[in-house]
Amino acid sequence: SAVSNSVLEHIPTLEPVLTELARVLKPGATFIFCVPNHRFLLTLSVSRAFDRFNLNRMGNLYRRFFNRISRHHHCDDQHTWQQRLAAHGFEIVACWDYFSPRAQAVLEWGHYLGLPSLLTHILFRKWILVPAKWNLALTEAITRSVYDEPSVQEKGVYTFYISNKI
Repeated sequence: SAVSNSVLEHIPTLEPVLTELARVLKPGATFIFCVPNHRFLLTLSVSRAFDRFNLNRMGNLYRRFFNRISRHHHCDDQHTWQQRLAAHGFEIVACWDYFSPRAQAVLEWGHYLGLPSLLTHILFRKWILVPAKWNLALTEAITRSVYDEPSVQEKGVYTFYISNKI
């Protein structure tokens, strides 16, 4: 399903950032960055569940919410970034996707499963009360398989870019 344009409302413009980069970097200088890509919003597990039940409005509200808490503003594909960079005098030298949809689901649900830690942080100023291996065993069991994934993912939800100022 396509992501509603309302999910991407009120996106801050990159224009001032790219203009300043183009101004201060010398020709041949390298600009390296990574961003969530066009698959990020489409692969959120909660919004996909809403979509499966034809609750697309709820799915889009969740996408907007998760994008906000993740502080993401530009979930674009490689072509869009290529055009955006070219307009400011940059060329993409290399790029690759990383962070599988499965890893994203672990991250997504980690936000919610980690809420009890927020309470301990508020009460005791510690995110983890007992930083012992036994106390973190479940967290490690849940995250280890995605941690051990190959770093380059054919359909990853983030893209790493290396670009040069022309």
